Amino acid sequence: MKSLFKIISGLLITALLLAGGGLLAVSFLFDPNDYRADIETVIEKQTGRDIRIEGELGLSVFPCCAVEVGRTHLSNPPGFSEADFLSFDNAAVSIGVLPLLLDQRIEVGEVTLEGFDVLLETQRDGSVSWSFADTDNAALPADSADGATPLALNGLSAEGFRLLNARIRWKDATSGTDVVLSNVDVLTGPVTQGEPFDLDASFSIAGLADGMDAGFVLESNPVVDMAAGTATLDGTTLNLSLRSEDLPGGSAEVSLLAGRLTAGGSDDLLNAADVTLNIESGPLILDMSATGRVRSSGSDFSGTLTSNEFSPQALLKASGVDFATPDPDVLRKAALQAEWRYRDDRFALTALMAALDDSKLSGWLRLDSIEKQQIRTDLQVDGINLDRYLATSEESAAAGGSDGGAGGSEELPVTTLRELDMQARFGIGELVFSDVLLSDVSMTLVAKDGRIRINPLMAALYGGGYNADIQLDVRNAKPQLNVAQVVSGIQIGELLSDTSDLENIVGLFETELNASASGATLEELIAGLNGDVRFDLQDAVYQGRDFWYELRSQKARLSGDAIPLAPENPQTDISKMLGSGVIENGVLTNKDFAMQIPFLRVSGEGTADLNDSTVNYQLNAKVVGRPEFDDGSNLEELQGLTLPVTIQGAVDNPDIQFDLTGIIAGLATKKLQERLLKKYGGQPDTAPAEPAGDTDATAPLQESEQPAEKSERDQRKELIRDSIRDLF
Repeated sequence: MKSLFKIISGLLITALLLAGGGLLAVSFLFDPNDYRADIETVIEKQTGRDIRIEGELGLSVFPCCAVEVGRTHLSNPPGFSEADFLSFDNAAVSIGVLPLLLDQRIEVGEVTLEGFDVLLETQRDGSVSWSFADTDNAALPADSADGATPLALNGLSAEGFRLLNARIRWKDATSGTDVVLSNVDVLTGPVTQGEPFDLDASFSIAGLADGMDAGFVLESNPVVDMAAGTATLDGTTLNLSLRSEDLPGGSAEVSLLAGRLTAGGSDDLLNAADVTLNIESGPLILDMSATGRVRSSGSDFSGTLTSNEFSPQALLKASGVDFATPDPDVLRKAALQAEWRYRDDRFALTALMAALDDSKLSGWLRLDSIEKQQIRTDLQVDGINLDRYLATSEESAAAGGSDGGAGGSEELPVTTLRELDMQARFGIGELVFSDVLLSDVSMTLVAKDGRIRINPLMAALYGGGYNADIQLDVRNAKPQLNVAQVVSGIQIGELLSDTSDLENIVGLFETELNASASGATLEELIAGLNGDVRFDLQDAVYQGRDFWYELRSQKARLSGDAIPLAPENPQTDISKMLGSGVIENGVLTNKDFAMQIPFLRVSGEGTADLNDSTVNYQLNAKVVGRPEFDDGSNLEELQGLTLPVTIQGAVDNPDIQFDLTGIIAGLATKKLQERLLKKYGGQPDTAPAEPAGDTDATAPLQESEQPAEKSERDQRKELIRDSIRDLF
């Protein structure tokens, strides 16, 4: 930008010199218009460009040497987009003769340049429109070699400068830049070396961004110190009006107030003190303070940043963004405050405090390299319910009119993830996500060169804990995911109550998963999931269903007996349920499922398909002991029987079926066994009742309990009885 202003300043001086270029040639002639062609020839020889002076030339010598030039054009080299490099409608400048002769003081009258138009263009090959060809300078007078001392000036002043209705275009084919400054007006009051003067400037800008226009107004009181090579601007105000469809409400107002700006000096290119910036766009107001300097070696600025309390919902609406949330009462209020610093290629926000609705955030955020987008941060949130802000997959599908799996088809942002360079720590006091309530959430994220790792990821939930190590590698064509997680000691009933319609299971649950997957979408990752899993449920109760009551009821219906009285609070105690399995391509195969409930031991195997969230289990429930109930009844006849159980269907609502034919067949077999054994003097096997306490199985039999010697006939009967037992 510094080079741009330098070029523009040089071009303005060139335009003024063009206006006075014919001064020496025509200063003593009555009508300079008679020498128009000669003047054009001299300028063309010095610039290598064609020039056309279409307007009138005016000249006066006393008391001021004044030159005025009308409409003038200076051409571009061949190949550029416009014929003219620069043009102007009128230019006038005057210099006092007597002050220069008598006091060696330059007094310039009002300098006027109207309708100035210049094209600063860079072509694809790097050639520029402001580069002039080498010319033969032999005609120019050589530098004096006689050792004469240059004229010492006692002062420099001007009545003022007037640049009216100018246009400056910066066009760069190498970068696609095309910025136009139009309606440029620059007015000053009287200018004297070392003294402040009034400066007013305004112009319009187009091309800063796609579809964005801006208006610029500047007021200041500069002081120019030629000896020190500095320019100081005191009490500067700058107003910038931005207009774009992408801005909230279509516009934004930017106001800058600078106590003092100093340009130039020993090593400082710019010094800024007591600068305040105000930005208003829709409902958002940002206030920023700044102090710092720009040096040839780099920049260093710092200050504060605050916002008003605004409505993000109103800001999004004013920006034309349709962002629906599950809870319409969120995004109603937000605020921000921080300290900031920009130094060379680095930017930091410290003492950061922000609020969003009922949530409070604090910490810091740093860009160690703006160019490389190296993000470093440590942020803490007291609590937030993300479900109020983010729609579930079912809600998204309903809103979009697609099936629930549509969200899983969206590809991971691989390109963005490969470029991510981030080290972050996050802490959340209380978090609700997908209806799961977590507290004391802590996570560390490291991302670089296409490898992202979250470790550790820890949280407390439902009386237990969660710990995970998650790694994602996006360096190759298909992202690779590795997950190791442990859930320990959680109250499963509270979890299921929050996340599903299941409110009738309580108990202590833990699980461990080690798995990996590859894929570019969520669906592909699930379909490619492979690994190991184990689960363990202890001291559980299934409320709302009494397994033994339902079994007794079905048995009564089959036998025609009276149906037992239903319990007031039906429930089934589950002392233990555990298992492990292998996951292949998103399907869990569990071959060691085991569950214990009073008088029943369940075992078997099955599968759980994570792709379509279905289960298919074939279980066997064996009756142990003699089931006895509060009404005095029992199911002694079921002792030792095995009841086949099938569980199939959706995970959240499976179909559970008992094979009653197996019960009937078992009962019939048992009856036959009893009759045969009775005939041969034996008794059917009776499984022991559920132990009430510890017994010593190794204690010796008492003398009265010692077996008597058996006769040969009894031995034959016992052999038959054992054979019957083995048969059944």
